[in-house]
Amino acid sequence: MEGIGASDGDVKSLFFAEAGAMGILGGIAAWRWAWAIDQLSNLGTTSYLKRPVFSSRTFLVGAWWLVGFAIFVFFSR
Repeated sequence: MEGIGASDGDVKSLFFAEAGAMGILGGIAAWRWAWAIDQLSNLGTTSYLKRPVFSSRTFLVGAWWLVGFAIFVFFSR
């Protein structure tokens, strides 16, 4: 662009304007994709967990000895 008479400031301004526009449009597109993926995963998880097989199931099970071992290893330095 300098070859056709643009100054360094003109080239810088154009570069930053293009970068800003791409950043804004990319951010909006990423936000929309993230929202759509969130909605799909929420729909799938909700429908999966509404099945009757999960009514009396325990999801989180921890071994007491594993917690004790982790504390022992942490404090035995």
